[in-house]
Amino acid sequence: ATRPYQGTDFEPRQLFEELGANYLLRGNLWRTDSKLRVTTQLIDAQDARLVWSETYDGDLTAGNIFDVLDEITAGVVATVGTRSGVVRLQEAGRVRATRTENLTAYECVALYDYHGINVSRSDRSRVRACLEQAVELDPDYATAWSHLSGILIETYKNEALSETEAQGLLDRADAAAKRATELDNANAEAFYRRAVISQLRGEGYAAFKELADKALALNPNDADVIGDLGNFSYYSGDLERGKELVGRMMEINPRYPSWAHFVFFLDHFRNDQFPEALAEVVKITLPNHCFIQWSKAAAYGKVGDTANGKATLDHIAKIEPPCPNDPRLPFRTRGLPEDLIASAMDGLEKAGMEIPPDIQ
Repeated sequence: ATRPYQGTDFEPRQLFEELGANYLLRGNLWRTDSKLRVTTQLIDAQDARLVWSETYDGDLTAGNIFDVLDEITAGVVATVGTRSGVVRLQEAGRVRATRTENLTAYECVALYDYHGINVSRSDRSRVRACLEQAVELDPDYATAWSHLSGILIETYKNEALSETEAQGLLDRADAAAKRATELDNANAEAFYRRAVISQLRGEGYAAFKELADKALALNPNDADVIGDLGNFSYYSGDLERGKELVGRMMEINPRYPSWAHFVFFLDHFRNDQFPEALAEVVKITLPNHCFIQWSKAAAYGKVGDTANGKATLDHIAKIEPPCPNDPRLPFRTRGLPEDLIASAMDGLEKAGMEIPPDIQ
């Protein structure tokens, strides 16, 4: 819930009113070639009162970064914690798996965190190469393994691959996620990745749900994960749970990412409610996401808006790297039903696209 506020100008009371947060932890970081300075402030969100602040100076190493994080956590705990431990330090047994002494490995994890689950195609290969290097530099860094699984899944979902390449990517993603859970059995991200892989492989809803429930139990407050598991619940056929989870993400994070509207687009589209579907998909601000743009063009075609449909198709033709030739691919990759895919292809034809032969 913090990322949408990052780098924006807002009053602390906004967090209290929009998220119900009692405190705002604000900080700045300065980095030179070999030195690190971090300043932090803990602010009461209701009245903007400064309740705690500290400055940390040290050598720039991955270990020192984690030491600073631990000191900040301890300072917050000492200030707002209670006997029941409303804010808790990491369990000692997990510390090694969730941190690294290698600065390059740490920076690769931070690079993925910066992009989130919506890393663009142009950045995907750079992030992937960095995370592959990270797990080589520190094979016991669970977070790097779970992030690597994530970037491999994004590659599988969004790029045109041969059947052999696709299977290889999913196998590598699965192995990376399982390695993360071996190192840290409380790694919620890794169980989330394994749930997605299970759905992409078509292993059945029960297998997907077991892993998804594990991820949600371990971290019930990660809005992006909740929303994406909502997407995949919907793709798996549990339509109501899918919409409920995406709705929960919207409640947790009032500045939710625009892709949250995609499940509701799909729900209207599959029920032939095309004006309502179009109203949802045009809210999604991902101009270089092939799947979203094809969906938008299909919705325009279905409502008879050929001008905007053609404009969207013209835009798709300019996306770099190029979108796959077959627009059926992202629908099938996610396991969506063939009748919905056929309806989407009909919409694209009405928008002016020549659909390639189906080679399935």
